[in-house]
Amino acid sequence: MNDLNKSRYFELVAKDKNLEIKGTSLYSENKPEYRELVSYKIILEEQVFYANRFQYIDLIQKYIDGKINCYTFQWDFFDLYHNYLEIYDKLIENLNQSGISSNISFSKDSKKENFSLLVEEMVPLCNALDDGLTEDRFDLEIKKIYSKMEK
Repeated sequence: MNDLNKSRYFELVAKDKNLEIKGTSLYSENKPEYRELVSYKIILEEQVFYANRFQYIDLIQKYIDGKINCYTFQWDFFDLYHNYLEIYDKLIENLNQSGISSNISFSKDSKKENFSLLVEEMVPLCNALDDGLTEDRFDLEIKKIYSKMEK
């Protein structure tokens, strides 16, 4: 995607804000445009996760190496995850206020998309530890995710 897409992003954000002021939303007024806006936001979220991939990889490596247990991993993972969601929210807010810098791209990138999906796979996995997932099963699943991240 190119700079025209950046313009389109701002067009959709402005439309969504205007509709919100009128007591409605882009979602209720024009679902295809709402889905388009969401797709831009997903691409930005993928960029945030991918830009910080080494912290996730380091955390998994600590777990695999036995330096931390699964519950410490769970705690640290959610700390990282929520931190990057906050960064993402601030990025969206800054973009909507200040515009898009040259280092932001709306280009689809399979590496970024795949990494983001792998991070998202870890959310329910970490939650499942509190719901009775065994440590052995957790270990197996984390190692599967890690091997996919290495590719």
